[in-house]
Formats: sequence, C-alpha cells, structure tokens
Amino acid sequence: MSALTEWFVKNPVAANLLALLVILGGLFTLTGIRIEGFPKIPPSYISVDISYPDTSAEQVDRSVARKVEKSLEGLPGIKKTISTSFEGAARILVQKETGYDMIRLLNDVKTRVDGIGNFPQKSERPIISVDEFKDFALLVQVYGDVDKKTLQQAARLVELELKADPKISKIESFGKKQRELRIELDVKRLKVFGLSAEQVAGMVSQNISQAGFGRLKSSSSRIMLRSDAKLEYYDQLMDLPLITAQNGSRILLKDVAVIVDGYEDNDDTAFFQGSPSVGMVLYTGSKGHLIEISQAARDVVEKLKDRLPSGIELDIWADVSIYMKNRLKLLQTNAWQGLLIVFAILAVFLNIKLAFWVAMGIPFSIAGAVALMGESFLNYSLNDITTFGMIIVLGILVDDAVVVGESIFEERETCPDPVQGTIKGVHKVAVATVFGVLTTIAAFYPLMLIKNDFGKILASFAMVVCIALLFSLIESKLVLPAHLASISIQSQSSGNRFVNTYRWIRKTAAGGLDLFNQRIYTPVLKICLAHRYSALVMFVFLALTAG
Repeated sequence: MSALTEWFVKNPVAANLLALLVILGGLFTLTGIRIEGFPKIPPSYISVDISYPDTSAEQVDRSVARKVEKSLEGLPGIKKTISTSFEGAARILVQKETGYDMIRLLNDVKTRVDGIGNFPQKSERPIISVDEFKDFALLVQVYGDVDKKTLQQAARLVELELKADPKISKIESFGKKQRELRIELDVKRLKVFGLSAEQVAGMVSQNISQAGFGRLKSSSSRIMLRSDAKLEYYDQLMDLPLITAQNGSRILLKDVAVIVDGYEDNDDTAFFQGSPSVGMVLYTGSKGHLIEISQAARDVVEKLKDRLPSGIELDIWADVSIYMKNRLKLLQTNAWQGLLIVFAILAVFLNIKLAFWVAMGIPFSIAGAVALMGESFLNYSLNDITTFGMIIVLGILVDDAVVVGESIFEERETCPDPVQGTIKGVHKVAVATVFGVLTTIAAFYPLMLIKNDFGKILASFAMVVCIALLFSLIESKLVLPAHLASISIQSQSSGNRFVNTYRWIRKTAAGGLDLFNQRIYTPVLKICLAHRYSALVMFVFLALTAG
C-alpha cells in the first residue's frame, strides 16, 4: 500500500483518471439502475396447481392434493411441502433446501407429478412452475355505484390500457367477473320438439369447442358459457341449429331457450370507498423500474378518466414509489449535509482546499458502490435495503480521509517538500486507517454469510456498506494524497477582506483547540493516569469529551 500511495502521489494524472472513472461509472450506472420497493429474493418455492372443477375442497384434497404429496415423499432437495385445497382446485407449494439447484428440483417434481396415473378424469393437467417473488408497486382501483356490466367493462378497458404500456409487465386483478352466457332452457318447448337438455348441451359443447369459445357448465335446465374474452360469438350462438327438417326448416337454440349475456354470479365482491369495485395490483418485473411503473400507471389513469362511463371513478393508492422517492431524497439530503459539515469543520480548523478534497470522499465512495451495484456486476437495485445501507455508511465514509488529511496537513507544515510531506503524512497513519476500515467491514461481513431468505436480504445491505468502505479506503490512500500534494497549505498575504476574515477565523479556531489541548485535555489525562481508578476515570472522561 505504501509503494502504491507513493506512485499515485508522484503521478497525479493517474489519480485524477481513477477518480473520474469511478464517478462516471457511478453516474452511468445510476441512469439505468432498477428502483424497486424491496430487493428481489431468488425463488425457493415450486408451485403445483391442479384444477378439479365442480368439486368440494374435501374432494379436491382427497382425490388430488394427497396424491401429489404422496408422490413427492422422499424427493431429494425438498425442505417442506405446503398443500392448500379449496373448491375446484388445489395448490401445492414445494420449498427447496438452501443451496439445492432449483432447475434440478423443478425437473424432479415434474417427473414425479407427471407419473401419477390415477388423477380423476375431470381434473385438468397439473401446472408446475417456479413461484417467483413479486414486488408490489401500487393498486389501481375502478369503482362506482353502477350496474355490474358497466363496472366490469370499464375495468376491462383500464386493464387492457395498463397492459398495453411497455413499462407495466405484471398485473393481477381482484373483483373481476368472467363474461358469461346463460342459456335458460324451456323444458316444455324441448319436449315439443323431442329434445332433451343433455342433447342441447352436447350440441352447444361441440359448437363452442370448435370455435374456441370458452368453458361450459350444464345442468338439467341451464347451460353457462364462460369466457374472459369479448363474446363476439353471441349472435351465432343464438342461431345455432338444433334440428334441421327435410324441407329445410330449422329449430334454433333461441327457439327453445332464452340467452342472457352477462357476468358470472359469485360471492367474491370487492368494495372501495363504499362502492363495488375492481382492483388491479401492479408489480415490478425482473427489469422493472418502480418509479417508471408508477408514472406510467398515473398517465394511463389520467388519460382514461374522461373516457369512462358516468358514475365510474378511477384511483391509485398504496403507491410504493412515493415511499422510495422519500427514501432517495433522504439519502441525497444526508449526503450533501454530511459533505457540507465535513467541509465546514475541516475548513475552520485546517485548510479550505484540504477540506474540499476530503469531503469529495463521500461522492467518490457512493459512486463506486453504485457502479458495482449495476447489472454487469452485482445486479442490485436501489431499494429499501440498499438505500438504508448507504444512509448508514454515510457517517463513516470520510473517517479515514479526515485522519489522513489531518496527518498530511501536520507533516506539510514542517516538511518543505510537498510530495515527501504528503507521503510521510499518509505513511504515519496508514496502518491505523486501513485496519479501522477493515474492522468496520468485518462487523458487517457476517451478514453476507446467512444462507436463508432473510440472509439474502441482509446480504445486499452489508455488501453495499462494505463496498462503499473499500472505495473510501481507496480514495483516502490513492486519490486524496495526490490532490493534497499539489495544493499549497501556506497562508499568503491578501488584500481581500473575505480571505483575511477566513484566515482570522481559522487561526482563532486552531489556537482555541491547541489551548484546550494544552490547558485542559492533557493535564486531565495526566491526573487520570496517576489516579488509582485511572482506567475507569479516563474512560469516562474520553467518552464525555468524544460526545
């Protein structure tokens, strides 16, 4: 480290290039870095979703869920299995063991589940996928005291417009109803034409399967067709021929039934501000930018407000980007306030040029940390955890730089050669400052060794702190000495009133500090060392003076 410091002091162009490279790297990374509310956690669950229509939760559990659980018993890499059965479907979550390969476990689970040969005939094919972590962004709510059809159509329009924006990739809705054609059969007319409800259901089923229409559910006198798409097939369905006579006359579906175009009727209802509503939850994707997603959603909402039917309201709430903007603002405020305080104190007691270059250690260290957080290196985002790490580390970034700067200032006052004085000043405190930074890093490093999901969250916090501290060490040992060697710390006479006033303030402050050291601090320490309880008294005195 000593030889490297000396080389940079004698080659200030290299120090300037290093500083420029780090700062530009941080700025370029900052323009493209993701912003999200919470750091993404690598997936640790595999979901097995199986649909078993028109069955109770007990039937689903007995006929589907338990068979999947049985097939997965003894499979390597599984930490635990969570099974949930409800009406018409089951979901089995498989948690992998820490350190086990997710792709391998996914393939093993697919092999086991696909090997189950006694699923009920009515059950659908299992859907097996990795349960990805989703980071909540905001909620868009469509609400109003209007009929169900108007509300659902308005919600559908809003959802389509949100999905059309390229910045918005993940949306989940609640309170949304599926479109439904309800075919109410007239049993008396069926008997007149010699038809049964089952025959009509079969004809309708065959017809909609060919058209890719939707799902069919039938009973003795009612047929329901459900589809999330627009029901453009409605007119053709009404004219569906059931019987064609030899003379060409036909009996159509509308002759024996009343067809109602509406929405499914279930107990799932969402309310907002006391009115029926449909909500849309927006998430940040793997490449999503929280603030951009929020702004895109607000632009869509603003654009649609005049297009929605009368009585429909549109609102955004629980917007996480507001919290993140405040967090980033807090980081920015703390950074410039810390820089200003360091600059002011050092300028009063030492030298204004020295104070400037010492304070520059804050943007240098933060820029270095941001540069390594980019997608090409650590692939971290600006989130609640990483910004907290930056706020924490701001208070200790310039500690080593302050010590190095003060040591250089002291040596330069007695050494006529600025280069040699700078090198001696750095070497004088090199060991203390290096180990001071390393011990701080050692305090945060164990957080990166925790292997569970919570540990992965803490790892990003600790990594940001450690990287910023390492860059502060680089700045104080390589960049700062090269800059201080090239400045003059000797006071020169000047006719400028402001310069003379500043010099008087600095001289008075430095003299006052020396007087305190000679008259109070040093004598008290000598008394404490001579006292029988010297260690305890000295500790209390140092604590009080440090505070």
